[in-house]
Amino acid sequence: MEAVFLDILTVDFDLVVRAKRDGTAVAYMGIAIRPDTGFAEMIAVAVEPAAVDVLASCLDVTVGQSRSRGARYLGTKAIPGSVSDDILVHLGFKRVSKELLLSKSI
Repeated sequence: MEAVFLDILTVDFDLVVRAKRDGTAVAYMGIAIRPDTGFAEMIAVAVEPAAVDVLASCLDVTVGQSRSRGARYLGTKAIPGSVSDDILVHLGFKRVSKELLLSKSI
């Protein structure tokens, strides 16, 4: 098999939210904002399994900070059936499609 080089794309986040517990990061959210469309997307979300309780407060900060930067909608993709998926729906995110993402007017 022949190896093929593919360009590696990186994302410069407009906003990063990180939660710490006892000095250790337990949650991280990286958000990219499109000022021309008012759409913010949570591209990177990592939450320690024992720290899902911080997800709601992280999302509150994310929504407030995204809104202050001109975003009107916040979208993300959760793993269907995961705890974070259930929490996002409980916090007002609407499923746009099964394959696409969850979205919330902010």
